[in-house]
Amino acid sequence: LEIKKLPARTTLVKVIDSLPNQSSPLQELMKQQPVDPDPARLGKLPTVFPEWELWERGGVSQEARPYLALKPLLSEHIPQLYDAWHRNDQTVLILESNDGDATLFDRCQAEKSPSQLAEWCITLLKLWIYLEPWAVRSSLLEFSNLYVHDNNKQQIYCQRLIPEILGQPLSLEDLVDFWWRMLPDSKLRSSLIEIKQPENNLTIERLEQHLQQVNAQPQSDPTADKTLTPVTVQGLEAAASTDVGQQRDHNEDFYSIETNHRIKQNPEGINSEYKGLYILCDGMGGHAAGEVASAMAIQKIQHYWEKNWQDILPSSEEIQQSILFTNQALFEINQDKDAAGNGRMGTTLVMVMIQDNQVAVAHVGDSRCYILEAHGKPVQITLDHEVGQREILRGVEPEIAYGRHDSYQLTQAIGPRDEDSIDPEIQFFSLREDTLILLASDGLTDQDLLEIHGEELLRPMVEKDISLSVGVNRLVEFGNNYNGHDNITAIAVLVSIDK
Repeated sequence: LEIKKLPARTTLVKVIDSLPNQSSPLQELMKQQPVDPDPARLGKLPTVFPEWELWERGGVSQEARPYLALKPLLSEHIPQLYDAWHRNDQTVLILESNDGDATLFDRCQAEKSPSQLAEWCITLLKLWIYLEPWAVRSSLLEFSNLYVHDNNKQQIYCQRLIPEILGQPLSLEDLVDFWWRMLPDSKLRSSLIEIKQPENNLTIERLEQHLQQVNAQPQSDPTADKTLTPVTVQGLEAAASTDVGQQRDHNEDFYSIETNHRIKQNPEGINSEYKGLYILCDGMGGHAAGEVASAMAIQKIQHYWEKNWQDILPSSEEIQQSILFTNQALFEINQDKDAAGNGRMGTTLVMVMIQDNQVAVAHVGDSRCYILEAHGKPVQITLDHEVGQREILRGVEPEIAYGRHDSYQLTQAIGPRDEDSIDPEIQFFSLREDTLILLASDGLTDQDLLEIHGEELLRPMVEKDISLSVGVNRLVEFGNNYNGHDNITAIAVLVSIDK
């Protein structure tokens, strides 16, 4: 399971055209030399487009050019670009809006036909080929960016084109991993794991042939598909450990673990349900404000979910609202105390919510979440909200980005500023095998500790060679010796899947 991160923070807002009959400057420029919708140019390098010289002279930004080139060729998959400009280090794109359609992820979860699922994957594979020369394949690796037109064609379209991150090349394995997370449990999903094995020499041709074979299989009754076997959770457990570290005099980390196992029984049988809420916060601020902020943030978000989480995993919008609610509570205290600068209390937040085999991960700041599957390697699934990482996402070389004096300064935190300053990252996963989920503060993750030693430290827990409590204690002890400059906290959550 490998997750590619999005580029620099993007804000999406709705706008209304107050002069619909008046062409924008960009539209006037395009009238001078319309893009030739020649299908032969699909998948070709931008340099084969004669319009490129016009765009250069007209000052059309790099972000706008893929829209101009690809829209006439992929009209049903790419939004219309009405205008674009670059000012004060910001690029603004005015794009066509498609309201009311469902996300591709939601459509896949509701779809019963393997043939239709394979057809969607084939479409994404073709788009992968077409978007590669323009370095916008990240558009196909983000759940919130892919929608399905609400018509009989069920055509996939991208809400926007997302540039790839410099220095992080994408591969077909990334696309297959994304499909695996997108698809419901099925033979198609299982076959993707097999086909991406190194010995199978994954190529576009081989992958397309495999999908075509699935698509060609007859379906006598798609609604009664027997390949959709539900995943059953056999167990859910968690353990945590924290330490002040070797250089601090008090601990500003705070955590909470809450695991529930509910058994329902009636004459038709026994139903077992698992549910868990796991939160880690790393506080900051003058005097004792950091430990107050971290404890208060967890208290507020717990209180929110006591009222608002029932029997299904909350949506992305609901999770975002819980974080904004928590931020507002801390922000108001800072305002009441008229605190300024380092005196304003704040905290990072990383939260994992589990409903049976469905998982949601949300974070603000630089506290992290890692996932280790039974047959995989540890994968960091959160991206630190800090200056250095922000600069890398803007295309700056890592050595330069982290050579800045403020490279580790947080760009987002809970509490110091109002809700307009935070943009929580929220992700969803469906687990198919025993999986260890680790939440960690930066005192543990600094110096690439888990990237270097994660396999040896975490593997014994997912394979149940040691208990979680022993595992997290060893992890924190190792982190204290390896780093030790900051508070160290780890929460380990193990989801066991019935085989």
